[in-house]
Amino acid sequence: LRRCYELSGIVGVIPDLFTLRELEWMSEAKQRDQWDHTSDLFALLANCHKSEDTEPFSRSSFHPFYQSRENQEPDIETDDITILKPLYR
Repeated sequence: LRRCYELSGIVGVIPDLFTLRELEWMSEAKQRDQWDHTSDLFALLANCHKSEDTEPFSRSSFHPFYQSRENQEPDIETDDITILKPLYR
């Protein structure tokens, strides 16, 4: 119950009208949108002050949602799926 109220506070809605899953989705979307804006500003500032021989910064250089995806290993590889074939014959 507490989590519902925390998420509804982030999103700014009445929690009774939504499920916990919907509140999670809305909360993540709002945080992602706010980080899009912030990371664009960070990239702009960093590119203004970088030396000429370094690569330009992008939104993903500062965006925590993008960084967590880049560092994350894939859930499953195609090689792993082949071991399941005998189970479905």
